[in-house]
Amino acid sequence: MLALIPLIDLVVIYTALRIMQHGRDWRESVLATAVIWGTLVALSTEVLGLFHAIQLQTIVIFWLIVLVVTLSCIFRQRKGFSAKLSLPHFEGALAWVMVGVIVFYMGITLLVAFLAPPNTNDSMQYHMSRVMHWIVNRSVDFFPTPSDRQLWMPPLAEYAILHFQILAGNDVFANFVQWLSMFGAVLGVSVIASRLGVRQKGQLFAALFAVTLPMGVLQSTSTQTDYIAAFWGVCFAYFAVSESIRYTSGIANRLSFNSILLALAFGLGIFAKGTFIACAAPFLLWLLAALVWKKNWKAMTGLIVVGIAATLMVNANLWRKNYQTFGHPLGPAVGHLGSTLFTPAAVFSTGLRNAAMQMAFGIGPANKVLYTFTQKVHEVLGIDINDPRTTLGIYRIRYSVHEDFAGNNWHFIILVVSLTYVLVVFCKQVYIHRPQKKADIPPKETDPSLVRPFLYASTVILSYIIFSTLFKWQDTDSRLLLPWFLVATPVAGWVFDKIHRYIQTGIVLLLAVSSLTVLLSNPSKPLIVSGQNDSILLASRTTTRFNNSPEIMNDYISVAITARDLKCPSVGLSLDSSTPEYLIWSIWSPSGQNLKQVENLLALPETEQYATPGFRPCAVICNICKMARAMGYEKVFARGSLQLYVQP
Repeated sequence: MLALIPLIDLVVIYTALRIMQHGRDWRESVLATAVIWGTLVALSTEVLGLFHAIQLQTIVIFWLIVLVVTLSCIFRQRKGFSAKLSLPHFEGALAWVMVGVIVFYMGITLLVAFLAPPNTNDSMQYHMSRVMHWIVNRSVDFFPTPSDRQLWMPPLAEYAILHFQILAGNDVFANFVQWLSMFGAVLGVSVIASRLGVRQKGQLFAALFAVTLPMGVLQSTSTQTDYIAAFWGVCFAYFAVSESIRYTSGIANRLSFNSILLALAFGLGIFAKGTFIACAAPFLLWLLAALVWKKNWKAMTGLIVVGIAATLMVNANLWRKNYQTFGHPLGPAVGHLGSTLFTPAAVFSTGLRNAAMQMAFGIGPANKVLYTFTQKVHEVLGIDINDPRTTLGIYRIRYSVHEDFAGNNWHFIILVVSLTYVLVVFCKQVYIHRPQKKADIPPKETDPSLVRPFLYASTVILSYIIFSTLFKWQDTDSRLLLPWFLVATPVAGWVFDKIHRYIQTGIVLLLAVSSLTVLLSNPSKPLIVSGQNDSILLASRTTTRFNNSPEIMNDYISVAITARDLKCPSVGLSLDSSTPEYLIWSIWSPSGQNLKQVENLLALPETEQYATPGFRPCAVICNICKMARAMGYEKVFARGSLQLYVQP
């Protein structure tokens, strides 16, 4: 199957890195491989799009070239190749239990990602819909649309989906982008933990903590973009910490291969989702502070130059298109999604509300207490809990297992305790080793093994503050906070190393069991029957695709099949911005490659400039059909809100 070629390239690139850099931790090689692969996806899509050459043949040729080039590198370095596989050695029964839990969660989510089609509302409205427009247009240029999110939103996740969609001819591999992000993030947090001095059990716990995050479990089987943003956050955090250690320890004072990977991870993270910057900025400050402390101006200048170059290389074209279309390089929703009040009280308000939302349990009275407490705090501070300058919608606390709203209650509690513990232990050490009044008693040095965990914990806390400063509260913030949870995870691994083994066992069992519901009974794609939705083991992909909107299934299927039977190569769409457009595409033309032109007749004023003058499609699918009637088209089929018009 052609869709396997990019995955084979992943393995081959990893093998090449392992051969060329023997001393590198294998988990670090995984992160390096992902950065290289992600850069190839971004640049190849942009370049092919410039020539309107995004199609099956060019995508296959590109990945085959990558394969040949990488294999040639391996051949030249074949003397360093070793066929021996060193089996991992885990110490103690608890370590093996954690490995078992990690493998179980990874395996089940992989099964769900493969069996279930994309079906979240955002994916149907714009994530997958924009992919289909790109396929038909053979380009990622902007196009006329009533939904601006199909244009201005960072597109890296969808670029990867685009490659799989073209190669497979359907969406079977679409969920793999998020699942691969989870796989990489789980390894990434464990190797970050090793950099903090955490031993094997703590590293395994960091991986288990990450793989059992309820929101992470749900996101890993979808085509949302939060896990890919979280993964680049983990990559950037790892390379930033590694480089700061390298510079401050005096190992080297010049840029390295990891410096380039760091810069590329930053650019890719911004190209994946705007929330990435909240978790990346503090780690960038840490690295720059380390360079200033060592007065390594040459390395700092080089790092800044490389970082700017990598960021522009990946993002400049999108920023240009956004500015030309919407008047802002980041798109039209900056003022809508971003906070406009930056007082300490406003930041505290957003942070408190996000924390309270994470603490929600499936017990109504407990959640009511949380809400009342949050409201009382706001009254004391004299702040409106629903201030529109810091809030989207109406604030509420609810327990949910849906992939848009699920919280991470136990994980959040453990993180809060872990961060507090690190700060208290470090401050206690500083106090104990403070300078004595007697001149003949020299001060003792603080335990150096505490410095790095303290700096990391402080950086994670700063990341949470930055997120609460930049973004308004909304009921999907648990999803948007996924990058923060992942970069904070190594702190939990460090604390896990310090506690009694009986407590360790209890926490492992708690996390393993508490996330089973979202693992097995995700309402959108359940393995075990959940509510009105059948198991994905029994239901068809088409039925599962409508799990979040079953009431429109028969209508959309009927109209899409009728449109498909027309065998019309040029189709106009006249749909409102909230239409789950991909539900039509998935039945009408799953590959999109049999269509010559598909264009929105109904578009936002800013995007009308991209319309084809005099475009006369042979059919129009619409739920706002005034334009089709005005063009003299005749209605041939209608079902529910959808109608199908054809040329007379």
